[in-house]
Parts: sequence; structure tokens; C-alpha cells
Amino acid sequence: MVTRWHAARSRAYTSGSLRRLRALYADGAAGPDLRVLRDYRDRGVRLRSLRVQVLSVAVLRWHPAERLVRVTDRVARAVVVGTQGRPHLLPRDAASTRAVRWLRRAGRWRVVEVRAVSTERRPQRRVSRPDALARRR
Repeated sequence: MVTRWHAARSRAYTSGSLRRLRALYADGAAGPDLRVLRDYRDRGVRLRSLRVQVLSVAVLRWHPAERLVRVTDRVARAVVVGTQGRPHLLPRDAASTRAVRWLRRAGRWRVVEVRAVSTERRPQRRVSRPDALARRR
């Protein structure tokens, strides 16, 4: 599901189609992607290729009409063509982790929410319970 969605998103970006990009999302959820694509278009830049590498996927919720997954991915390769017609390889993206929620409506899965997820490991807090230790003796 995640890989197919990224492939469709890449095709929407490389075709420059706001309509195709919007179709991957539920109403109102495409805003950040639409802004990026509009910004490229406004500057006369076209994305020639986009390859996203999915590093990990963890299912957080699995329901017939809803999926919530934690996805870690990165842009592995992206080529843009500028106003002068020359291709430029963009720098490789750092990995990022997001929680992505899909809903199934009218037989189609659409992204309704994407939010950043911290990947920092929090130190586990140790709690001393002398009363529990005393009862074991």
C-alpha cells in the first residue's frame, strides 16, 4: 500500500499534475504537497524523476476502512529540469518518520492525515518501589 502510494505520488509530481496529486488525498489533506508542486511550477522547475525509498513500515491500526501506519522513508533520487532545460540531481533527503492515516471511501484508499513522528528514544524512567521489595522478603 505504501509503495504503491509513493509510486502514484511520484507520477503526479513528475507529470506536474495538481489534479493527480490531489486525488491521492482526502479533501484538504493534500495542502503541503500541492504547495511544493505549485512552488516548482511557479519557478519554472519540473520534476523529471522522483524515487522514494521506504525504509520501514509499522502497522499501528488495521481496520477494513482505515489504516494507520508509521512510515520511515527518504527521497533517494530526484532530478529536476530548470528553466534552461538542464537536468539537476537534487541532494539525497534524510530519512523522516511520519504517521500516515488512510481511509477507504468509495472503494479508494486516500490519505487523510500525515504527521511527523519523533524517532528519538526516550530513556526509560526507573521507578524504585521499596514497598514492593519489602513485601518480597
